[in-house]
Amino acid sequence: MRAFLALDITEEQLISSLKDVQQEILATGADVKVVEPENLHFTLKFFGEIPETMAEQIYTSIANLTLSPIQVRFEGLGCFPNLSRISVIWAGADPEASKIMTNLASDVEGRLKKFGFHNERGFSPHLTIARVRTGINKEKLQELINVYQGHLFGKDVLTSLKMKKSQLTPQGPIYSDVYEVKFRGEP
Repeated sequence: MRAFLALDITEEQLISSLKDVQQEILATGADVKVVEPENLHFTLKFFGEIPETMAEQIYTSIANLTLSPIQVRFEGLGCFPNLSRISVIWAGADPEASKIMTNLASDVEGRLKKFGFHNERGFSPHLTIARVRTGINKEKLQELINVYQGHLFGKDVLTSLKMKKSQLTPQGPIYSDVYEVKFRGEP
C-alpha cells in the first residue's frame, strides 16, 4: 500500500479560510490543482509503497509516542522550491508549533531507521494547499503569495498522528486512515 504519516487539520473555520485562498489561487488563471479540504494535512513522513505487514510494524514502533495535542496558528503562504519556480504552495505554521512538529518528526525518524527509512531533505512543517503544474501566470501566483506573507488563516489543535493509505485516482488521491496514535493531555 502507498502510505504516509500525517497530522490532520480539522478546524472548520481554518478550512474555510484556506478554501477562500485556494479560490484566489485558482482565480489567477495559473495551472494549479488545489488540495481537497478533506485531504489537508501535514505530512510527517512519506513511505511510498510498503507491505501491510511493514505498516503494522511501523505503527508498533510509534504507538507509544507520548505527546500533547499541538496548537497551531496557520500563518502566511510560501512555496517550494522557490518563488522563481513554484511547484507547491503551502500555508505555514507558527514557530512554536513548527518546532514541536520538527521534534516529533525527528523522534519518528529515529524510530523508523531500523526499517531503512531516512529523510535526506529534513522535515519542513508546511500545509500543502495547491500544486502547480506549469508556469502559466506564475507572476500572478508570486504576487498572491507575497500578499499573504504574514496573513493569519486560523488556528487548529492537532490531536493525533495517523498512518494513511493513499489510493491514486484520475480525480486525485483518496486517503484513508489505517492507524492512529492519539495525543494525550492539554495542548
